Amino acid sequence: VRHCMNPAHLYLGNHAQNSRDMVERNRQARGERGSQAKLRAADIPAIRASQQSDEALATIYGVSDSAIWAIKTGRTWRHVP
Repeated sequence: VRHCMNPAHLYLGNHAQNSRDMVERNRQARGERGSQAKLRAADIPAIRASQQSDEALATIYGVSDSAIWAIKTGRTWRHVP
């Protein structure tokens, strides 16, 4: 239970350990869970498969061409198959 405050369930950790724990438990905001997300996970396969230019796709989806490039090269949205 994420909001459990039982002291027996807590342990000390530094920032790096807390960050690693967050990633291991899939509690980070990535993809459409991010507060500034303009894309949905359902958009990603279509972007990857498209033959249109990054600039054209950026206009269609309302994001920057560098965001499209990052999706196509696997730098972002890696969690979406």
